[in-house]
Amino acid sequence: MIDDEVMAVILAIMVVAGMVGYASMLRESWVGESFSAIGILGPEKRIGDYPREVVAGQGFRLWVFVANYEGRVMYYSVIVKLGNESSIPNSTAPSTADEIKRVELILPSGGNATLPIDLNITRVGRILLIFELWYYTSDSLEPRYSGKWAHLWLNVTGVPRG
Repeated sequence: MIDDEVMAVILAIMVVAGMVGYASMLRESWVGESFSAIGILGPEKRIGDYPREVVAGQGFRLWVFVANYEGRVMYYSVIVKLGNESSIPNSTAPSTADEIKRVELILPSGGNATLPIDLNITRVGRILLIFELWYYTSDSLEPRYSGKWAHLWLNVTGVPRG
């Protein structure tokens, strides 16, 4: 015959296991819609401290933030492009502007990264700097456009005379 103390311990273990299982079920049902995110940060890694004017041929640094809430490990590619009013991307079609830089990264589910993007623009004028988020899948070696992008307008001036 089982002792009352042993029976109480077994019952306690069953209650705790049941609560853990129930909490796990609830957590998974709260996950919601999966998504990826991209954002641009200024030279000091802050939103809003973006340069508005840069000198052609003079390097500068921005930061790109990428977050993975897809529920699985993701292999991303951030493609930086130089465009104008006629080359703005949308949620279904990437920009037709010229690619000037590409950064690739792998993020775990729930992970994020903030990466430096060093740029040197030689084209003078009002420039649209576009950051598009692409991803790779297991069935293709080519990246797919995620429909996520961020942009920054810059006034690129000629080299200052000294």
